[in-house]
Amino acid sequence: MASAKEYDQAASDIRRPGTVRADGALDTRELIRYATLAASSHNTQPWKFRVRPDSAGVAVFVSSNDDKPAWVEAGRAYQRFALQATALNVRIAFINQPIEVRALRPQFESWLKLGGEHAQLMVRFGHGPSAAFSLRRPIDDVIIAN
Repeated sequence: MASAKEYDQAASDIRRPGTVRADGALDTRELIRYATLAASSHNTQPWKFRVRPDSAGVAVFVSSNDDKPAWVEAGRAYQRFALQATALNVRIAFINQPIEVRALRPQFESWLKLGGEHAQLMVRFGHGPSAAFSLRRPIDDVIIAN
């Protein structure tokens, strides 16, 4: 169990605005650059990222359309973002309630000044303690033998 001092330090690191430090300096733009490396239909790269300077480690994945292809594209970009964050020992967590609750989404998109574009995913990121991995069944329990 972590001490109160260790917890306070981890909480402070998560809330550090603008810059994420993991094995050296990595700014928010660099982490997002990895997300833009994701494959996209017809190589259109339709996603955008809203970065607010007053926000501590929050990324919002934005698209011009709000349909199934846009959801897949945002998911691909998120996957690259998440993989790179993991490689850099940066923790991530979904905070999608403002997007998933229909009554909140238009207000949230207006607050972000998206100009008709659509927020698809929102995650926070930063340093924090490691969490336990989810339990998994043994591989022999999931392979079906003929």
